Amino acid sequence: MRGPTGICFEAQGRLWVNSIGVWIQQFTAAGEYLSGFGEKGTDPGKFYAPQGLAIDSHGCLYIVDAFNH
Repeated sequence: MRGPTGICFEAQGRLWVNSIGVWIQQFTAAGEYLSGFGEKGTDPGKFYAPQGLAIDSHGCLYIVDAFNH
């Protein structure tokens, strides 16, 4: 992983991390890998330069993509 460029925690303690290489990953509170996704591009669901993450009160994950408008 290059980066990370953003992190956030869920209410359950799981950690979300984004990296310079467009990959979004989820880890347990103990640091064990759970899942990941990401693909470079400009279509919906793809990323160019993810720079930040946030989770709202409903558990929805938001990803800031600096160069993808």
